[in-house]
Amino acid sequence: MKEYTIANVINSFSVRPAGSMSLLLGAGSSISSGIMSGGQMIWDFKRRIYCSENKVSEKIFPDLSRESVQSEIQTYLDATGEHPALYSADEYSHYFEYVFGNSRDRELYIQNKVKNIVPALGYLCLGTLIIEGKVNLINTTNFDDLVKAGVYSIEPGHSIKTISSAIDGSVGFNLNDGFPSVIKLHGDYLVDNLKNTSQELQELEKTIAIKLQEGLMDKGLIVVGYAGNDNSVMTVLEKEICNGGLRYGVIWCKPKNTRLSERAEKFMKLACLKNELSGIVDIDSFDDLLYRMYLTLNKSYKEIDDRWKDSDCFKPILFGNLKKRLVFTKTNTFEAQNVPNDSYIFETTITSWKELRGYIQKTSDIVAALFKGKVWAFGEKNRIREVFKGAIKSEMELKEFPEYWYQRDYSFVWSMYYDLIKIVLVDKGLICFGRNKYYDKNHVVSENGNKVYEAIEVFLSCVNKKILLTILPTFYIESNSGKLIEKYQKQKIINNHISRIYNAGVSTQINNWIKRLSTMSDIVFSVDNFKLIFNRIVYTSGGIERNEQWPQLMCFQCEEPKMCFSIEDNNKVSVNQLKGLVNYGPIERLKNGSDKGSIKLALLTPRQFRKEVIQHLEKLKMRFITDLKQEKYFLPEYAGFESIYRRSIDIPNTSDGARYKEYNADNVIKLSAKEFYEGLTKYIDVFEKNLMEFDVLIIYIPTQFSHL
Repeated sequence: MKEYTIANVINSFSVRPAGSMSLLLGAGSSISSGIMSGGQMIWDFKRRIYCSENKVSEKIFPDLSRESVQSEIQTYLDATGEHPALYSADEYSHYFEYVFGNSRDRELYIQNKVKNIVPALGYLCLGTLIIEGKVNLINTTNFDDLVKAGVYSIEPGHSIKTISSAIDGSVGFNLNDGFPSVIKLHGDYLVDNLKNTSQELQELEKTIAIKLQEGLMDKGLIVVGYAGNDNSVMTVLEKEICNGGLRYGVIWCKPKNTRLSERAEKFMKLACLKNELSGIVDIDSFDDLLYRMYLTLNKSYKEIDDRWKDSDCFKPILFGNLKKRLVFTKTNTFEAQNVPNDSYIFETTITSWKELRGYIQKTSDIVAALFKGKVWAFGEKNRIREVFKGAIKSEMELKEFPEYWYQRDYSFVWSMYYDLIKIVLVDKGLICFGRNKYYDKNHVVSENGNKVYEAIEVFLSCVNKKILLTILPTFYIESNSGKLIEKYQKQKIINNHISRIYNAGVSTQINNWIKRLSTMSDIVFSVDNFKLIFNRIVYTSGGIERNEQWPQLMCFQCEEPKMCFSIEDNNKVSVNQLKGLVNYGPIERLKNGSDKGSIKLALLTPRQFRKEVIQHLEKLKMRFITDLKQEKYFLPEYAGFESIYRRSIDIPNTSDGARYKEYNADNVIKLSAKEFYEGLTKYIDVFEKNLMEFDVLIIYIPTQFSHL
């Protein structure tokens, strides 16, 4: 397949005749407008199944994008053997029909997702392309009305027609009558019976199919946000390309670091073979692509220009304008030389992961997973038979994984890779704690009544179809007395140790861990002939006299972003916020052009800590210069509160009844958390009566109260 850059596609679009390129929009195009993509809906359906069958609230999984959440849900579904494989083409229709058994409920679900949606930037840009005549045909599998909404947001009276099987007479509309058209391939949520399940998606209604073929004959097609998983649309596209249609080729846009679906990839190979103008392109997002296309008009629409300027869109990093870093730069990531791409497989009587673990928990030479009623296992064949004796229902065979299984980090294959790593590291004497964390009991220091062990956290990832291992040095803490250390206290100790390790120290730690993990010349995790092998040399960049064998990546150096300290003068900028305040003052002062009075503080503190708290507040007025070698460049001289903020602070004295209150800490120790809270609120109520006497209330709660 031919691969284009985004610049290739935009430059080509800019010179193509008006109306020569049409668009095919899928669910991914509407995500930024607040509508779920097909993939997001799939996870919503999966969550509903998991929570319903386990009798738990859906609120326990508020963020379905988290890897840990997806892994837990997918593991449960796989173990049932009732559902399609992860990322298979029929996931959407299967789960939709499984959750909502009748078409009316499916329609209501979709209607609730798409109604009252406001078009995002991409649809505004598409609206201008339609208004200016650059694009006059939009094909969409979506049920929403965002294309029209985008047009009407720019020019409310602009004519645009919708062609849908449920709109009387619309299929008889002429596509070449001078009016732009939107063909709703799967229906319109306002009037149609929507198409969602595999049976409903098998075939486009003939009238709509004819319109789609007619529209594509002499045009090109840009596909955005569409996976190509439904048979109906793909069949029409395949016929059209084989019959010499799509004169200007097909450009299939896919998100960066993703791959096409099997059906889409097969189609694009055919399209590239039949028409040399066809190809695939990686894009950042639908909004980014359409904004680039909008710029080719060389016109200005305030609605779009303001939205782009103020939006949260991530503008693309143009590496060509960045300074390449030539200094030697070292990472903590290793490239895989070999990954197990097959395993033994057999049907089993085992029905849950808990039951599976019961078979292998005491073994150190077998890795196994449960998927769709079958056990997949790494290990010696006879040993697997021995361990699973009585649970094997079929012949055992060696079967390859589909490539996308081990290039997707939520599949059960990755859990097998992590278990493979665990077996080997534990065998080397490391002790597992937490998730994918290991500490070395032979590298420990005692400190303040605690044992501090050197540890690592391991991560697997897939980038550009390469499996990578990343190791992150950390620490494991336990009390000398054996007492349980409170979670936050433990993390505080770990953070303190990590904060004292700078680049050279991290490099030394990584080198030491490489020695511990390496076998001969590589880092190897294996059972029997199933080997996960990583180059023991990390990715690096730059430097001189590099060995050609070293894994290399490009490294770029960006200037730190600058903060502006003026509404009107863009030259008043600084990388460091403290330096900016010292040089220019707070932006409120620059805006008002005058100094304000002092900031009056009020204080509520335990009597026993009165002196320390007031001394701390007094120090805010004082000048301070750090003597920490590593921090002097980031932490410049602290010139004192008034010099920095152009306002003094007025600290109350202990006799000021309106601004100062204290209480006995010894009495609080005996209280419950609720009683302490109620006591604090009573003091706050008293302060509230004197609001005009102060600007800021400071409440000091010592760590001695952390038990409450």
